[in-house]
Amino acid sequence: MRGGLAFLKTSLFLAGVLLCGGLVACGTSAKRLQGGAPPPTWLDHLPPSKSEICAVGVSGPTYYPQDALGKSKSAALTELGRAVQVKVTSELTMKQRESTGSQSGVSVQELSTFMSQAVLKLAQVRGQWTNPGGYSSRGEPGTTYTLVCMPLNVTAAELQETAHGITPVGNPRLPLLIQESEAVLKEWTR
Repeated sequence: MRGGLAFLKTSLFLAGVLLCGGLVACGTSAKRLQGGAPPPTWLDHLPPSKSEICAVGVSGPTYYPQDALGKSKSAALTELGRAVQVKVTSELTMKQRESTGSQSGVSVQELSTFMSQAVLKLAQVRGQWTNPGGYSSRGEPGTTYTLVCMPLNVTAAELQETAHGITPVGNPRLPLLIQESEAVLKEWTR
């Protein structure tokens, strides 16, 4: 009788392990679902603000979690730079079409490139979230999201300081690039 009871206990234990997928996996997945932070609201809706412009980047799971954090930040910065470049290009192109007389000393392309590069220098990480599992609409466990934002109330001095890393200081149009960038950013805050 004792041998039959021991056999039954062992069989039930092994059946539980097989159903669960392994003792370690059962214990950690339950903890992951309970202990992981829910997705932040900025994944679906960027923070509404007239004082900054934001973007989100994503990275799939990586072997080293730090790599996913870095890749999602890089993707967010790329998206933010692209958004600024598109916005500047479309706004300035429309203004140039409306005003036939005045011609700026810098081209739309030069200004949009300068501003998108400045954005990358001035942007700050506002949040990062890694899917702990249990949120299938947010990718696989380990998928990482990063929110980056750039303030729009940037002064000419901050643009000047930023410009040293992205534009040759000897560029004769640098003061005009800074002045026009500041004007565009002020327009966005209205």
